Amino acid sequence: MYKYVFLIIFAISFNLNAQVTTTIFPDGSAFKEFPFLNQIHNEEIPLYTMPSFNLDSIIHKERELDKKGVGRPFRFGYDFDVSYEMEHGRWRKVGDKNIWNIRFKSDGAYTLNFRMSNLKLNDKSELYIYNSNGTFIYGAVTYKQNSTNEFSSIGTDLIAGEEAIIQIIEPKAFMQSSTIRITKIVHGFENHYKEILHSNKKEGDNFQAILTCYNDVMCYSAFENLSRGVVLTMKNDSY
Repeated sequence: MYKYVFLIIFAISFNLNAQVTTTIFPDGSAFKEFPFLNQIHNEEIPLYTMPSFNLDSIIHKERELDKKGVGRPFRFGYDFDVSYEMEHGRWRKVGDKNIWNIRFKSDGAYTLNFRMSNLKLNDKSELYIYNSNGTFIYGAVTYKQNSTNEFSSIGTDLIAGEEAIIQIIEPKAFMQSSTIRITKIVHGFENHYKEILHSNKKEGDNFQAILTCYNDVMCYSAFENLSRGVVLTMKNDSY
């Protein structure tokens, strides 16, 4: 059982050539549906862990702004400005494919999302982002999302969990020609997917998740068909 979600991000100079699908597998069956994503063990993929930060201070600041009635977008995450490129990951030859992987972790995150630039995929290559427990897959990202210039970038959907893997798959004939630069990683401290994945909020976290502000179409049978076209918009990487 799985659901599709389409993410649209509005921002000046960002690449908006096409939508990318997020597939949600509440029962963790993603790798049964997409077995090619699980061909390399996590232990063989380079792992980069984000540094700790003062989450309590951020939450306190947001609550103070709430008390003052300051209007602003809902904030769900903390941004890490980073610079990871192809040399930080690892290529593997699997059958007739070249597979490149890199893995990121931020302890205690409900979600991770990314900003990527210098994205260059050929017309036979695909990029996916998924979590290790097989509940979320974002992709395929294709050449249609390629960077058009040095300023263009693509923002990803929110991947559930504190760890995410980015994978590029290309035919062996292309000789590892794909490129990518990861410029931002967002530690999500709001649990947007708690209802879908039956997870619990962290103790002491009293923020109301953004999705509870809206009527959930999954709860109304009359919207069963329309629910296949749900859109979540993000103003910025962490808002």
